[in-house]
Amino acid sequence: MIVASFIGLSLDPPLVGVSIQDTSTTWPRLRQAGSIGISALAAEHAGIIRQLAGPADKRFDGVSWSSNDTAVLLDGATATFTTRLVEEITTGDHTLAVLEVLDATSHAEQIPLVFHNSQFQPHQVGPHKV
Repeated sequence: MIVASFIGLSLDPPLVGVSIQDTSTTWPRLRQAGSIGISALAAEHAGIIRQLAGPADKRFDGVSWSSNDTAVLLDGATATFTTRLVEEITTGDHTLAVLEVLDATSHAEQIPLVFHNSQFQPHQVGPHKV
């Protein structure tokens, strides 16, 4: 499932939040899981983003993924998180799912994929002028 936004919420305890459309047919099943995997997409995922957001029965066709015994994670992600649901907060036509981070791995060599200007595009990390 692709989420509208992903944010860090707390370091102690480690919490993140994801914003999920109320029309999601995947979230009712995920919320019952003992743990939930989150993969921050990389530039190499640009070609499969629509597929990942599409019908559940074809979502992972040809997509490289792995499991850490508790959660499904996409290969090649810029970061991966194994989480568990702590709380759900209604926010208009979305739900903010508050998730406790049980495990996290960073892959800094990957170029992040961001949604900006109504399109997905790679984001080069580098020095920024303020």
